Amino acid sequence: MKKALYFIGIVLVIFFLGYKFFNQKEFIRSVKISDAKYIVEFYKEKRFFASSGDGGISGTLGYIRLLDKKGSEIGDTSDCPPFFLGDIDLLDFKIRDNHFYYSRGSAINLKTGRCD
Repeated sequence: MKKALYFIGIVLVIFFLGYKFFNQKEFIRSVKISDAKYIVEFYKEKRFFASSGDGGISGTLGYIRLLDKKGSEIGDTSDCPPFFLGDIDLLDFKIRDNHFYYSRGSAINLKTGRCD
């Protein structure tokens, strides 16, 4: 019985470490917006497996960090619903009512740094 518990514990640790190792974000690019008051950094989540017909970069889950002009983080999309990089329009970022809109219906509050 002890051997089975040790085995299960070791397997769980291996799965946890594998998840932490493979669940990383890869930097894509940064864009200055609103007269260089803000910097938006785009990341893509690395996939453990990929196959043909997978959608390429547009079918990859994304992550955004919003920084002020000094480089301090205002907010990110870690608490937002997941989105695909293909859903983001790089030419149409909007800042209205203290919100940064990065895709249709998705925004980061500039005061709290959380998704609304």
